[in-house]
Amino acid sequence: MIHLWQILFILPFLSGREASEPHLVKCKVDAKVLDYTALDGCRFILELKDGTRLMPVELSDKEFLFSEGQQVKITYTEAKGVVSTCMTSAVPVKIECIQQVKEGTKPGQVFIKKECYDTEAPLNVAWLNRVILRNKVIDVKKGYENQLPYYVLYGNVNVMLFNCTGGIECEYALTSLGSCSERIESLSNLKSVWSQK
Repeated sequence: MIHLWQILFILPFLSGREASEPHLVKCKVDAKVLDYTALDGCRFILELKDGTRLMPVELSDKEFLFSEGQQVKITYTEAKGVVSTCMTSAVPVKIECIQQVKEGTKPGQVFIKKECYDTEAPLNVAWLNRVILRNKVIDVKKGYENQLPYYVLYGNVNVMLFNCTGGIECEYALTSLGSCSERIESLSNLKSVWSQK
């Protein structure tokens, strides 16, 4: 038999846990991220365990980074009356909560195309900050192509080229060269704007 004093003793611990870790309460559905950015009008699709595919049209955490094969937990509601140009059978949804469970196979990208940032302080731009931390970047250079800024992020293993809105343009391993390295070399006014000290 449970006594009132036992309930009163346990209650603060339970409520404290929910307050400090809200994702444990809200993000409940397991999903896998699929990268459909190569298709016109598409970005990222979320596949549930039963094979249902969801197409996010609204996202509560607009700075969340998506990656192919990434495992996440989500909470969502169906977005009624939404028409998409992405030609898939995915259900349009509003993502109310999202949490990464396991990293994906590619560098993370922001879901919604954002404004173009031209900055000398990449840690002050939310999406750049997250990519730098997540991919253990040691150096960031900025250059221009058609008068638009591009960011080259050097990690321990890969080099990544991002446009100014947070989309990854290409990447290559430090041990190999290719069209991505040639494109980076073709950027004008390429200079370092941040490095790991």
